[in-house]
Amino acid sequence: MAFEIIKNSKLRPKIEEMLASGLSPRRISEWTRTQGQFINHVTIFKFKKECFNFAKEAVAEMKDSFPSSIEIFRQGKQAVVSDIEFCNDVIEIAHRQIREFGNRPEYAGQFKSFCEAGIRAIETKLKIAGEALSDEPIIQFNQINIDEFKLEFEREIEDIKKLQALGTSRSSSP
Repeated sequence: MAFEIIKNSKLRPKIEEMLASGLSPRRISEWTRTQGQFINHVTIFKFKKECFNFAKEAVAEMKDSFPSSIEIFRQGKQAVVSDIEFCNDVIEIAHRQIREFGNRPEYAGQFKSFCEAGIRAIETKLKIAGEALSDEPIIQFNQINIDEFKLEFEREIEDIKKLQALGTSRSSSP
């Protein structure tokens, strides 16, 4: 190896000290010339990279305390799966409650709340999926479905309001 010259040099302790203080290999090379033992800056750089690399040594020393990349990826993937499962649960509950409340005017507030919760869950799920599949046509298709669902929801709310108004006007007439 080209940097063996540094390993066997009487200048090695001073070169290591200079590297530790942050001096560049080029400056250190200039200094070695004044000491009567010229060492090329490329050789000093290679020595620094291979034998005097603080970051590399620190990571090697702490390697066992870091979770592996595979473990970090697995945890991240599981978090996304959990988020999507939660959205699915909210969507399922919203659908069940919407079907249960139907067009019954006395449940208009609950109907609206569950519709809004379902829409937010669908949008969140699409956002999560969209980050991974942004170029996929299914994401664009699902956005259209959400817009249609919102329109349908708004029509349902209007129908409920009309039914409530009819119920109120009937009860107030003699």
